[in-house]
Amino acid sequence: MRGFGRSDQPWDGHDYDTYADDVAAILEDAGIAEPVALVGFSMGGGEVARFLTKQGKQRVSKAVLISSVVPYMLKTDDNPNGVPQSTFDEMTQGMKKDRAHFFKGFFKDFFGTGVVSHPVSDEVEMNAWRQTMMAGVDRSEQWRDTSPLERLDERSAMPVSSIAEHHDGGIARGCFVHVLRRTSVTG
Repeated sequence: MRGFGRSDQPWDGHDYDTYADDVAAILEDAGIAEPVALVGFSMGGGEVARFLTKQGKQRVSKAVLISSVVPYMLKTDDNPNGVPQSTFDEMTQGMKKDRAHFFKGFFKDFFGTGVVSHPVSDEVEMNAWRQTMMAGVDRSEQWRDTSPLERLDERSAMPVSSIAEHHDGGIARGCFVHVLRRTSVTG
């Protein structure tokens, strides 16, 4: 995904249409014409969902969305189980105040690390933090404009076999354990 890890660090194009176009460009550059299986975690789930609706089932054989932002993260009247805006505001303030410190605490919550529970090693948390620190500074601040606020209603348009997985705790405990919905939709 643009702006993360070792990819380019552009200051624009942080929206799901552009992310989907990036996937299409990668497949084209690699000369891959047959349908592919795509797996998206968190914001990557939004990227996979948007790619499906833009490219259609002819490009994707299977889709897996793990702890995806689809359809919408922000708590609203029509999304009462979403996250309150104040949470996103606090996260943004934390990133602006001390980005490195914010993400160190974020990954403890993300992996479900506590006084009693330590589902992953300190090194796994440190590696996640290191990868995040490699993301462009503007990218880690722009997440809030892309991730929670962009409505991704592509769920009903998923034209291939799909698995959507969400969890209620750290990713180490959640992956492939709490499958809420398994759908096979033809379109």
